Amino acid sequence: MVKKRKMTLLPIGGLANRMRAIASAVHLCRLSGCSLDVYWFRDKGLNARFGDIFKDIETDKVCIHVDSLLGKLLYDHPRRHNMWIPRVPQKLLFRNRVYDNEINDYERNKDIFMKFLAEGGLYVSSCYPIIDFNTDIFRDLFKPVEEIETKAYSVISNMSDYRIGIHVRRTDHIVSINNSPNELFYQAIDEELNLNNSLSIYLATDSENVKEDFKNKYGNRIFFSTSEADRNSVSGIMDAVAEMYVLSMTNKIYGSYGSSYSEVAAALGGIPLIVLKND
Repeated sequence: MVKKRKMTLLPIGGLANRMRAIASAVHLCRLSGCSLDVYWFRDKGLNARFGDIFKDIETDKVCIHVDSLLGKLLYDHPRRHNMWIPRVPQKLLFRNRVYDNEINDYERNKDIFMKFLAEGGLYVSSCYPIIDFNTDIFRDLFKPVEEIETKAYSVISNMSDYRIGIHVRRTDHIVSINNSPNELFYQAIDEELNLNNSLSIYLATDSENVKEDFKNKYGNRIFFSTSEADRNSVSGIMDAVAEMYVLSMTNKIYGSYGSSYSEVAAALGGIPLIVLKND
């Protein structure tokens, strides 16, 4: 009897990190011909179910599982918070296990993961891509629910034909704060204005102060969400997804250093991303 090959993925971290992990896992499973179980758990970093923000992934080889106590006992990544309990059943269920703190040690080596899958069940918990993949896959996999799609298009309908996206990451993201100050974005916007006076700007940010500063400087050219960023509520996550799709429908994105959010937005739209960073 041939043992059915299957991969189990726990995507962790924020929205873009989870999307990258899933996209890379789907690509790996397509290469190997195996099926994929995705356990998407809500936590303080992303307190929304997959189905709250995305439509079902349209392939019978990918199954998205919702939270359950049993699921967390079996498939959550072992850590102090859960007293490392899931490590015990995972040793029994999976011949090969790769955890988030180990994933980069494999350097996205496709052959290693293909070997793991050939040997039987594989468990991966990750906020990083597992292997390299063509980012066009984002558009195939992640389709926002109707409410989010409608919200994104309503914003775009009020902007000019030439529009740019600005993603300014602040709050707890020290790397972005230190490397991508407001002044770099001002400089980029001013250069864009010199080229096209009809410019519209969509600003996605987790800082109310940044919204105020950009609004004071660029007035009615600036568009942004009137809701305060909130990763701990479903409505807040829905707003974040809507903003990602608005960014994807601009002509180009200027992004913060060290943030995967603008990378995924650019990939969804197939548009250029310029990451702004201090020399």
